[in-house]
Amino acid sequence: MRDKNGTRHFTEEDLQWLDMIRCLKNTGMHLDQIKNFVDSTYKGQGTLDQRLELLKGQVEKIEQTILEQQSYIEQINKKINVLNSEKETSKAKDNE
Repeated sequence: MRDKNGTRHFTEEDLQWLDMIRCLKNTGMHLDQIKNFVDSTYKGQGTLDQRLELLKGQVEKIEQTILEQQSYIEQINKKINVLNSEKETSKAKDNE
């Protein structure tokens, strides 16, 4: 909503929608899926199952991404340990 000076004013509901849209976008949901979610919400109770399935599917994708990222962290930490060992070995040889 805009006032007489053209300044936009957001309701609490508007801000909640913006926050949800940003959340979904930041988790990698495609814009067409976000639009579908928003449109479905305004269609009412008849779309509840559809919206629930969409959100549950997104949670599964996020959980998979977290697992993948954790495995990358483990792999990188292993390499850090190898490099630290090489560094210590090199220091020891330099001190001989």
